[in-house]
Amino acid sequence: MIDTVLGGYKVIEMIGHGGMARVFRGEHVDTGEVVAIKTLPEEFYDDDTYQLRFQREIETIQRLNHPNILSLISFGEQNRTSYIVMPHLSHGTMSDRLSDGKLPLDVCTQMLEQLGSALDHAHGHNVVHRDVKPANIMFDSDNTLKLVDFGVAKLIEDTPVDLTGSAIVGTWQYMSPEQCTGSKNLTKTADIYALGVVLHEMLTGQPPFHNASASQIIHRHMSASISLADDLNEDLSPEVKFVILKALARKPSQRHKSGMAMANAFKRAVEGSQ
Repeated sequence: MIDTVLGGYKVIEMIGHGGMARVFRGEHVDTGEVVAIKTLPEEFYDDDTYQLRFQREIETIQRLNHPNILSLISFGEQNRTSYIVMPHLSHGTMSDRLSDGKLPLDVCTQMLEQLGSALDHAHGHNVVHRDVKPANIMFDSDNTLKLVDFGVAKLIEDTPVDLTGSAIVGTWQYMSPEQCTGSKNLTKTADIYALGVVLHEMLTGQPPFHNASASQIIHRHMSASISLADDLNEDLSPEVKFVILKALARKPSQRHKSGMAMANAFKRAVEGSQ
C-alpha cells in the first residue's frame, strides 16, 4: 500500500489501524497537501458487511458539516481498495492529553462546549455516534477539537438491515446501560451518557468504575449508579458533580436533553462554584 496513489494522494506511511480499516498519512502528488487516508483493505473488498459499513461511514460524514467534526475531502475505490480522504490531524487525541491526568475546569468547559455542539449537530441530522470516547476526539493545529470515527455510527431512520450483527457496539468504558444490553434502538441519549463518561475522565483523570474488569464495569454501567462520593474529586463542587450524575443516569429520559444543554449546565455550575 505504501507509495500507492489513491485519488491523487500518495500513501506515505501507516498511522493507525483497527478491526476493519487502516489509516495512512498521505500527500497530494501535485500540491503536497498532507491528508489522512482511511482504507478498507483488499481482503475485505468482497465482504458485503464490511463494504456496507464503510459506505455507511462515508454517507454519515457527508451529511455532517460542523467545525468540531472531522470533514470529508474525497472518497473512492481503486484496485479493490475502498478509501476515504480526510484532513490530517497531527496534534494528538484527548487520550494523549489525559495521559498526564485531569484537565483544568476552564479547559473542560471549552472542550465540553465544542463536543456538545458537535453531537447536537450530528443528532440534528439523525446520526448517533455510538463510540464517543477520548481516543475519538482529536485536535487540529489551532487546538480546535474534532470528533472523529463515525465507523459505527447509526442513522436514526435506518433500514432494518443491521450492519453490526449481534455484536455489542461501542467501547465498554464509555457505553450507556442500553448499549451494554446490546439494544439496537439507541437514541442520542446514548451519546450523552458517553459524553458524561468523558467529562468524568476530564475532571478526575479516570472514567467511572475504572478499578474493575471489563465485565464488572459493563455490569456496573447496567446496574449501578455513581454517587457524589464515587470516583469524583473532592475539589469539585456538588453542582459540578450533579452535571456528571445527570449525564450518567441509567434511565435515558433522565439525562441531559442535548449536548449543549449539558455544556451550558456545566458552565453555570463552574461559574457558580468560583
